[in-house]
Amino acid sequence: MNTKKAKKTTTTKVMQVASIVVALIAILNLVNSIFVARSIINQYISQGFKRADVLEAVLPTQFLPGVFSAVAYLGIAVLLWSAGLIYQKLSLISSEVVPAEEMLQPEPIPVETEVSPVEDELNLDNPEEDI
Repeated sequence: MNTKKAKKTTTTKVMQVASIVVALIAILNLVNSIFVARSIINQYISQGFKRADVLEAVLPTQFLPGVFSAVAYLGIAVLLWSAGLIYQKLSLISSEVVPAEEMLQPEPIPVETEVSPVEDELNLDNPEEDI
């Protein structure tokens, strides 16, 4: 089997690297959000507040926004990766369809020249002859 692997374009590589970077940022953001929420919960508990009350107050205000932010970053990473794949496929298709040289040079239109019956009777090709 002779399988040919398509070469990735520079734009595709840049989009994929960017998506990996954004995904790493999302993971770090999620881990940071977990540690910050845990720290805040432990501080409130050490001050004497009930654990249930602290969780009820901290989770919606501190933890969930951090989780949603990380999910948003992951969504952006997926979109970048998908855009890179779509760009790769479109560039592969466009390079196979029509070469650029053929797109710039239109085909000539053939012109048919026929002599009409009236012109033939009048003999317009030879005006010196008498009618």
